[in-house]
Amino acid sequence: MSWTAEILGVPLEKLPGHIKQLESDLHMLTKQIEQKELEKQNAFNDYGVTINLLEEFKRNRKLFETCQEQKLELDKVKLERDSCKTDLENVNLWKSKEEQQRWSIPEIELDKANRELGFNGSNRSNLVQRLNPGDLKNMVMELYHHPSKYLKAITHMMDIYNLEHR
Repeated sequence: MSWTAEILGVPLEKLPGHIKQLESDLHMLTKQIEQKELEKQNAFNDYGVTINLLEEFKRNRKLFETCQEQKLELDKVKLERDSCKTDLENVNLWKSKEEQQRWSIPEIELDKANRELGFNGSNRSNLVQRLNPGDLKNMVMELYHHPSKYLKAITHMMDIYNLEHR
């Protein structure tokens, strides 16, 4: 007993009281551990978690982190895709507008050509033959794709074009 008292650094006459205090502390700590274990188990039950699930999560934590990183990367790619899609739609819209503008004819110019061709507004019988943007475009495309059919008209047009642009 004296040897135990010496190891614990307690006078021999106080050793029985010290041992009782240690037993009391041990009992109290055991109760606290049991209480914490109960709280832990209640928390697991509240969230539907088991020790096996936690261990499985620990084993697969790297996969989980990789999955989270890939989800973030996927979100970034989706945003980039949506941005590119919007940009492409805008480009297509502007190309369409440019195409419309390229083939648009000022109404004044079309009216002037119709007047000079003798198609005025009062002459209803020739209304079907009037120049309109769609027919004019079709004629131009026909000329463009089959120039050999329209050599006489092209020669005349070249003469006018050369006079006006030289």
